[in-house]
Formats: sequence, C-alpha cells, structure tokens
Amino acid sequence: IEGHNADIVAMAISPDGKKLATGARSSSVRIWELATGKKLYGFPVDDEVNSVVFSPNGEIVAAGIGTILENSITEIILFDVKKGKELRKLVGHSK
Repeated sequence: IEGHNADIVAMAISPDGKKLATGARSSSVRIWELATGKKLYGFPVDDEVNSVVFSPNGEIVAAGIGTILENSITEIILFDVKKGKELRKLVGHSK
C-alpha cells in the first residue's frame, strides 16, 4: 500500500477484515480496501497522526492527532467510513 508522503505510524484493520485505516506523520488519515490495496478515502488533518482505531461496527474511525515526538494527542477526529467524511473533532486535550 502506497500513498502517504511520510512514515505511517498507526494502522488498524476493520472488524470485518476488509478495510485498513492508516495514519502518517504527513498529517493524513487514509482508508484502504485490503483485498485490492485501493485507497477509498484520504483525510487531511492539522497535525501528525498518533493513532487510529475502528469502532466495533467498523463504521467510524477515530484518529488521535498531535505531535508524535512530544507524545501528545491534542484532538480526536471521527471519520464516517461509509460516507468518507469527517464527522466531528473532539478538542480539549493538551500536554
């Protein structure tokens, strides 16, 4: 799977095993189809991605955003996997 412009630092496989979510230092979250390696969606974010996780039903991906070297997550962004859009930002975390 190719497509990020920097190191991939987080990844998660959907509960049904059909999709992969990746997060990179290039400030992006991407959703991939595992069977083909095709990028389904790409989401730009404001800072580095620390973590990604699928919801139990596989319909939402949550991404922890913040500076990796400082090991801080300053916001969490929720993405709708079926519609390929950002649902909401949860802001308020700090170092």
